[in-house]
Amino acid sequence: MRICPYCRNAVSDTARFCQNCGGNLQKITPTDFSDTRIYEPVKDTEEQLSEQVESWDDEGYDSEEEEKYSRENRRTVVVGVVLALLICIVGVGLWIVVSRMLNQEAEIDVGSGLSDKTVQVEAEQDEEEDSSVEIGGTEEYSDYVPETTSAVSAEVIVGTPDLQGVYAAAGVSGSQASSVLEDSGVYHYASLMLDGIESTSWQEAADGNGIGEWVQVQLDRTYDVKYITFKLGNWRNQQLYYANGRPAQILLTLDDQEFYLDFPDGMDTFTVEFSETCAASAVQIRILSVYDGSSWSDCCISEMTVYGS
Repeated sequence: MRICPYCRNAVSDTARFCQNCGGNLQKITPTDFSDTRIYEPVKDTEEQLSEQVESWDDEGYDSEEEEKYSRENRRTVVVGVVLALLICIVGVGLWIVVSRMLNQEAEIDVGSGLSDKTVQVEAEQDEEEDSSVEIGGTEEYSDYVPETTSAVSAEVIVGTPDLQGVYAAAGVSGSQASSVLEDSGVYHYASLMLDGIESTSWQEAADGNGIGEWVQVQLDRTYDVKYITFKLGNWRNQQLYYANGRPAQILLTLDDQEFYLDFPDGMDTFTVEFSETCAASAVQIRILSVYDGSSWSDCCISEMTVYGS
């Protein structure tokens, strides 16, 4: 403890001002704290206190600087938040624009693809029509009474023919049908029964069960035809075979020669064998009666091949 030289009250060793009189103890030397000396009280205490407060401000932190620093920090935070929001908004806007552009391009591509497919379908139909020749009659066959117009006879045999190394599959230049079924964008053209793939087929699309519908094949030249093989019905699988209609009776026309033929119902290869070769450059099959399908009325032919020399 020390003694205040102004009022002689005890003060702590670290005190800067006397708690009793307010005297400034910072300018007093250690010898001035002797308890034998008497000083007059400081009259300018308030001024000294003001100076001391100012000295404290100089030695410590500045409250105005601290407030200014706080304001700058708050401003920095606000600016950062605003910039982050702006970046998010711009990013979302760009994403929306790019998404719309991609969707528009996809729609254009799909539309172009559909247009190309439509043109291709129309071109195939035109090609089939242009490459075909008209043979046979055009009368309705619901009341048709078959008659033999050729001295050559024809027989239906279950199984494949014995080509004897003489006969080969005839070339085909075109095909045509009275109607073609379109199913979910897939067209079952007449050409599908000539592609050598039994899972594809010509399917007619007329009202009813297909009686009176016809399909016609143009050969690439005139052949001496000996055999014609058929896979009647839809051969994609056995279930579809019975679900769709199958020809039971047909009128087979080779140029100007007509043959009335009956077929049993079964998923078998049938061969039409002629007693003598028939010169022909075109073949037509007209459906006279059918084995009805259990689910659909469309009549189908999966495969047909003409053999000659």
